[in-house]
Amino acid sequence: MHAVILGSLSAIADATVRLLADDGWSFDLFARSTDELERQVADLRARGSQACGHAVDLVSPDAVEKLASVLASRPPDLVLIAFGVLGYMTTAAHDLGQATRLLEVNFNAPARLSLICANALEGNNKGVLAVIGSVAGDRGRQSNYIYGAGKAGLETLIEGLAHRLARAGRSRAILIKPGLVRTPMTDSMNTSGPLWSSPEAVARRIVTAVTKPGVVTYAPGYWKLVMRVIRAMPYYLLHRTAL
Repeated sequence: MHAVILGSLSAIADATVRLLADDGWSFDLFARSTDELERQVADLRARGSQACGHAVDLVSPDAVEKLASVLASRPPDLVLIAFGVLGYMTTAAHDLGQATRLLEVNFNAPARLSLICANALEGNNKGVLAVIGSVAGDRGRQSNYIYGAGKAGLETLIEGLAHRLARAGRSRAILIKPGLVRTPMTDSMNTSGPLWSSPEAVARRIVTAVTKPGVVTYAPGYWKLVMRVIRAMPYYLLHRTAL
């Protein structure tokens, strides 16, 4: 089994790769940092997995050409799109440049790459496109509505691709929606409390979702209930919550 991982150095992607490596998967890994990518590849090879690293900025036009080449040469059983940036809402709300960057990283770039991957999987009539979204896309809230807007758009796109692929053959598209996860992206936040989880817990949900029916998977699963409550809250109560 072969996986293409876009954003392989993210904490969730790295944890997922380790789980898949234990099952004998091989990998094409895409990330920006050459040094860190080389270390990740070396670790996987030491574990007995075949791995190839591709140092590229996934937001750049170069990523499109490189990804298309890899998909054509080594048809994958899984593509995981696992990059994004939380940003700083307090400044992005008043800085069009920062807001545009957030939307580019969290929607435009993963959307472009999702479309390329979906075409390749459909042509091969096999494989799963798994994209990491966020519970932030479930409802607009003052704390992260620009980030959330990108993730909400991504959900609509993946749901549409899932419908298309299901009608076309055996390939699939799924969306993983993590809640609060202790990663470098959330280092500046207070990560104590019962709703916080680990990258490893999310990775286990991803691996399970790849093999089971369904399009949207909350990670961990209790976030499905949490967000059902959040979506039902009237705005005068919602603005008082920390979520």
